Amino acid sequence: MSRRARIAARLACMPWLASLLWLVAAAVSGPAHAGNDTSFLTGPELGARLLQDLVRISASDTSEHGFGLVVGVRGADVYVATARHVVLPPGADLTGGASSRQIQVSFCAAEVAGSGQHAAQIVDTFAGLPRDLALLKVARPGSYQPLLRAIAPGGSVQRRQEVWSLGQANKCGVTPRSGAISAPTDAQGNLRAEFPGVLGGSSGGPAITGYGVVGLITTSDDLTITVLDIAAVRSLLEPLASRPWQLLGADNIPPGEPAAA
Repeated sequence: MSRRARIAARLACMPWLASLLWLVAAAVSGPAHAGNDTSFLTGPELGARLLQDLVRISASDTSEHGFGLVVGVRGADVYVATARHVVLPPGADLTGGASSRQIQVSFCAAEVAGSGQHAAQIVDTFAGLPRDLALLKVARPGSYQPLLRAIAPGGSVQRRQEVWSLGQANKCGVTPRSGAISAPTDAQGNLRAEFPGVLGGSSGGPAITGYGVVGLITTSDDLTITVLDIAAVRSLLEPLASRPWQLLGADNIPPGEPAAA
């Protein structure tokens, strides 16, 4: 009998050892469904998926336009977070006919992108101050569903990390060029990124890294953007009685990041 045959014969007489080896292999490889819980997309790939949560906003009575992030759906209503200055003039309050303001929302999601503009209302129970933040409510078009796994985990933002904008110049899409985080979140909940060549009209839209949405763009120029951290947005919206906030962690680790190893 060969040496290999003798080893096989011994193992056949020790079923407990075979079971032990199987358990060790299972522990190393992890459960079969684990791959469903974590994806490994690049920043632009993740951004393309997150267009499901992007809307274009125009406020014709203030001649402003920008973008917004869908933060949840409740029954027949879709809730959208955006920069306050996109839908309200500086210093304006929320009293006195908020529902009459001429705010229109267009969904970037493929299944409703051709449905035209939808009238939106400012949620007047949410002041948003002192942050540059407003909350809109719009009738849900058809069976639209946002992508809820969207936000970057706390502590994932690092200096020199790549960042992209979703939406600019009144067009849905991921910016073809990336920027880089230049300053982490400060005491006011703002972070900054170097973004040479960023176009106007991106206010209110989400800024993303490969880990997910890191915040909403509040200001931009030819070189930099300022972003209201998504944790600050969440802390302001989550306690509201309407419970608009439904977004979860994106559970995405981009290839090349240390955590992917």
